[in-house]
Amino acid sequence: MQQRARTAMDRMVREIRMAGHRPTRSATSPPGAFLAANADSVQFILAGGDDSHARQEAKAVTYGLFSREGIQLLGRKAAAGDGYQTIADHVQALRFTYYDSEGNILAAPVAARSQIRHIQVTLTLRTVNPEPGRGHRTIILDSYVTPINPCW
Repeated sequence: MQQRARTAMDRMVREIRMAGHRPTRSATSPPGAFLAANADSVQFILAGGDDSHARQEAKAVTYGLFSREGIQLLGRKAAAGDGYQTIADHVQALRFTYYDSEGNILAAPVAARSQIRHIQVTLTLRTVNPEPGRGHRTIILDSYVTPINPCW
């Protein structure tokens, strides 16, 4: 359970940190790196490539919760028509808290997404099987992310 939680948190944090980095803007690009900023999901622009690779087309990445066979899962999708790819299972909660440049909390869903400067990600997972006499154990991870270029 701990490794699943750490792996899921690490992936989310790494990608959210890169939101808006090396953008390929066009006339139809949205203002800012974040397309949606809800309490239980986030959608942002993730550009591909770096100095050593050819620049890839930017894509909209979404992290959120979904259920399959009665189990709540953390998912990631990278295209509008795609379904979620499972990142972690047995998720009890996923919460995003958004902050502006002054450290004030922005109410979710955030309407003025270009004001987002920091994001707190809270992920709660539980064990697959309960322990005898104790029930399910849980782990709560918190991480604070500062995107590289949130308002490109």
